[in-house]
Amino acid sequence: MRRALPLSADERRAASIQAVIRLARDADPRQITTASVATEMGVSHAALFRHYPDKAALWADAVDWIEQELTQRVEAAAAGAPKPRAALAAMFEAHARFLADFPGAPRLMLSELQAAGDSPAKLRTRGLVARYSERVAGYVVKAQRQGELRVTLVPAMVVNLLLGALQGLVVQALISNAPEQIAAQAAGVFDTLWCGLGAHT
Repeated sequence: MRRALPLSADERRAASIQAVIRLARDADPRQITTASVATEMGVSHAALFRHYPDKAALWADAVDWIEQELTQRVEAAAAGAPKPRAALAAMFEAHARFLADFPGAPRLMLSELQAAGDSPAKLRTRGLVARYSERVAGYVVKAQRQGELRVTLVPAMVVNLLLGALQGLVVQALISNAPEQIAAQAAGVFDTLWCGLGAHT
């Protein structure tokens, strides 16, 4: 029987991030320790520290992974849409699917944003939200230019409503302990919001 090859440094770091995201699904991210991450991975605490000097560095990399994965998903969803409204709907649903697939991700980000001080993960979370909001705002402006959305609306406020709706779905999922509902309800929530914004359909 052939022995499995050891993981590379990059693979070990990726496994560490996934362990954090899995643990954050059910545990308070502030209470997750590097020792618990190592246990989740099935490695020694010392082995984990060969790749991450402390919890702050691991959490920061976890936020980077969240941004990369989320961005890839929403951009792929928007790419196949014929018009801005369809792109926004596809992005909204892709974002919801990501949150349902990785419920530990929003818990980790919210935990960092609520923490005192400016940790590397908190700063990266702020950057993630800013870049994501700018991306969505671009499609909102396109929708206004093409007559799909009222031009009197402030794009930043529309973005806030869309992100707020996703956050609301996350909170409801936490209450019911049913993250799959985030994706299941996304299309209906988006359509309701769009109608409320006075969009042409």
